[in-house]
Amino acid sequence: MDQITYLQKKQQFIGADPLIKPITLSQIGLTNESLINHKIIVDDTPIHVSDSFFTDLSGILKIDRLYKETHKHEDFDFGQVLMKGVKDYKQRVGDTTDYYLIAGQQSKTVNSIVPSNSYNRLSNESIFKLSEMILNSDSNLELSNVTGSDYGVRIQFMNSQEFSYLNIGPDEAFKFGIGLNNIGYTSTFEDYVYRLVCSNGMIAKSNSREYKIGNSKDAIANALVYMNLRKEAGYIPARFIENLERATSVT
Repeated sequence: MDQITYLQKKQQFIGADPLIKPITLSQIGLTNESLINHKIIVDDTPIHVSDSFFTDLSGILKIDRLYKETHKHEDFDFGQVLMKGVKDYKQRVGDTTDYYLIAGQQSKTVNSIVPSNSYNRLSNESIFKLSEMILNSDSNLELSNVTGSDYGVRIQFMNSQEFSYLNIGPDEAFKFGIGLNNIGYTSTFEDYVYRLVCSNGMIAKSNSREYKIGNSKDAIANALVYMNLRKEAGYIPARFIENLERATSVT
């Protein structure tokens, strides 16, 4: 990605942080048609929500498995189950736990509800500052893509160095990268693998665990320490070679 495009993306997304509303479950009003119309009532105001909101809510209520199995069945009224779940939760746990509704800045659609202590997100402005620190710390690292929405931003870096594993196969050549994700309520790093096959490539997330950056006062300093460790490893995901050998071995 060239500098002009990066600056345009930065200007577009730097202030596009999601909206947050502190809430308790007692403030959430559900009707028989909430699931169909994707609307809830908060303080007498209708609010548009996405499917992922109901996924989060059913997880909080410990009925997420039932939600996944039944909510799309037309003959099953999961709206009643949600209403009963909220009522039972209040009776069982009380209404002292604080949650955040998280909505897109422009769309105003609520995509998530999470416990307030689960909100570990930096601002988009801080994420762009971190990305520039990362680029300045490694001349082999290239900015490959910046994407986003009114719910957050994702910045991808790729190591310009190519790694070949000819002992595994003639086409086993790769580049490795890092994704810096600032989506919803978390800020994370995740590994990317770019497989070089002929003139085409395939890019995919690795199966390695995400690194959560958090939003503490030391979050950026700790993130730079983590990135230095990834740099020393050539950005190759943990156990990548082992997994590649297993996938390509002949049984």
